[in-house]
Amino acid sequence: MLNIFGYTTSILLLGVLLVIITFTLRLFTEKKSIVIGTNIVVVVIIVGLFYMNQFTNFEKLVSHQLNEDTVIRQITIDVNDPNERYRERVATLTVEEEDTIEQILADLSQLELKRDPDSRVFVRKFHVRILTTNDEDTHLVTRYLALDLDDNYLNEYEIISDTDHLQTIRALWESDEVEWRTFTD
Repeated sequence: MLNIFGYTTSILLLGVLLVIITFTLRLFTEKKSIVIGTNIVVVVIIVGLFYMNQFTNFEKLVSHQLNEDTVIRQITIDVNDPNERYRERVATLTVEEEDTIEQILADLSQLELKRDPDSRVFVRKFHVRILTTNDEDTHLVTRYLALDLDDNYLNEYEIISDTDHLQTIRALWESDEVEWRTFTD
């Protein structure tokens, strides 16, 4: 479903901006070509900025909570049944080994993303919680960074890069040596 409210508000604000620019320019010039040309330039710039704002990568997306100074204590991976409408965990695993954590983050760090305002899926195959600790001003802050992902999406972002971002997670899921906590009816 299209996010009509967000687009309507953006178009309304753009219209108001154009009216203000038009009235302001009309105070200084009588030439319609200058007013029209200026409005066209403003529209092109705003549309370009809006379009460019749709793209990001994993590192930019999570930089507020996950950066080079962050201490990562653990990663918890939930495997969900993607056929269910609501999140139904099939299994869960908590990873505390530093090498495995680094592999998972290395896989994710390659992601190039595009915001998909129509993505309203609440259940993705994997729900990953990264327990982070950051030094913020005078104290340490510990919190979870939650990611819902599958082959094509990370949260509300479409994955547009051609990477195997689930390589380590799938290897853990498929390994006979890793002991997952499973949930049954």
